[in-house]
Amino acid sequence: MAEIGTERLIMRGWRESDLAPWAAMNADPEVRRYVGPLLTFEQAAAWVLNYQDDLDRYGFGLWALQVRASGEFIGFTGLNGA
Repeated sequence: MAEIGTERLIMRGWRESDLAPWAAMNADPEVRRYVGPLLTFEQAAAWVLNYQDDLDRYGFGLWALQVRASGEFIGFTGLNGA
């Protein structure tokens, strides 16, 4: 899958290295305050698999978001058909 980017950010497929920071975000009560209950590591990992499956299957969905300059994973963005 190709990456989509700006000068500052890159939207890309999910990587194994995204799992730990993604799970930490979803275990944070402030992050999950308006979007639902906290997720376990296993639940967060399952979401990543589903997000990547959608990207592979449809060519769009929810991409991992990375800071171009540092390579830091900072969350996700994209299009959700639900």
